[in-house]
Amino acid sequence: MQEKTKSEKFIMLHVAKKDSSAFLEDAITNSDIERGLYVRSGCGKELINQFNKAKDKGYFPIGIVLDDSFNMEILFKRHINQTKEMKMVEINNVNPFDL
Repeated sequence: MQEKTKSEKFIMLHVAKKDSSAFLEDAITNSDIERGLYVRSGCGKELINQFNKAKDKGYFPIGIVLDDSFNMEILFKRHINQTKEMKMVEINNVNPFDL
């Protein structure tokens, strides 16, 4: 029987369109990162859908933390005019720098 290990987590950041080319150039030029492996998945549409829901509630999504569960944690900036009624369920992460 295989031993259960701690779930693996990934951090994905949103890069503004105006900065995306420079971000990719830096990542590809200065590391071993390659581009071009495509897989068929609906996760992109679902991610955009969740980001749009958050935006409608006064959040500016800037990234996500993903693990192997059905949950994702959105990193965000808050709109200054967000009301209490607009807020979604927020959980205070006691270790915000740990994965």
